[in-house]
Amino acid sequence: MRWLAVDDRSDGFEAFRGQLVHCQTDVGLGDDVVVEQFRQQLKMFFSFLSEDEIDE
Repeated sequence: MRWLAVDDRSDGFEAFRGQLVHCQTDVGLGDDVVVEQFRQQLKMFFSFLSEDEIDE
């Protein structure tokens, strides 16, 4: 299973830093930089999946 997290807290993600897009509490996904980081992570993590894997 592949996953990403967007969170304003980084504690608890020590072993999964590459799967965390860290954001500021007050802004969250309202921050254009965070949205771009999330977009890039989504491309990197999921762009190679086949349609069958996406449906799982």
